[in-house]
Amino acid sequence: MNIVAFYKLKPEDFDELIKKFQEVMAERETKPDKYPKVLFGPVTTGGQWKGFVVYDNPTGEQLNALIIQFKGILSIKFVPIYDVAKFIEQYMKSK
Repeated sequence: MNIVAFYKLKPEDFDELIKKFQEVMAERETKPDKYPKVLFGPVTTGGQWKGFVVYDNPTGEQLNALIIQFKGILSIKFVPIYDVAKFIEQYMKSK
């Protein structure tokens, strides 16, 4: 199941966020499975201090690694997203 991670930060934490983001990107080179694979993003919403990322079928451990890495810098909310066609198919079978 794919996950959307909505994030928020304070402007005064932006320099620290850049540092942590670069650390994650570098670590992905040597430990590709530590963090979830990114399908889309990260993107920001209209110049605000918030945005989202879409992750490809992450494990609980991968999501925990993100929380630990960005603790104190980002507020993150994970929301599962579903394929509507698959949902409809399952729904029709259940009738």
